[in-house]
Amino acid sequence: MTKICAIYARSSAAKAEFAQNLQIERCAVLATRCGDEISATYADSGVAASAGKPELCRLLADCVAGQIDTIYVSSRDRISRNLDDFLSFMSITQKHDVQVLFLEDAV
Repeated sequence: MTKICAIYARSSAAKAEFAQNLQIERCAVLATRCGDEISATYADSGVAASAGKPELCRLLADCVAGQIDTIYVSSRDRISRNLDDFLSFMSITQKHDVQVLFLEDAV
């Protein structure tokens, strides 16, 4: 069975596009090293950590629907800096057997 892998990136900085593209490129390199092919990229641009993240919500919905097996993320704070929000994300992904791989932070 082929794994369905995705990248999630978020940037709130003024140079959001550059920072976001760098996150995506770095995640793609890790995926290639792991032998995975990226099927989808979800990216929230210019979105603060505490603001709504429509692409993150779409990613979670796809996880619940069984459309994603593995998510590559540059660092934990790209998901959320709020511990409760981060734990909620991890709970949902674990419940649906989705592996989350972080480049910078081991969880």
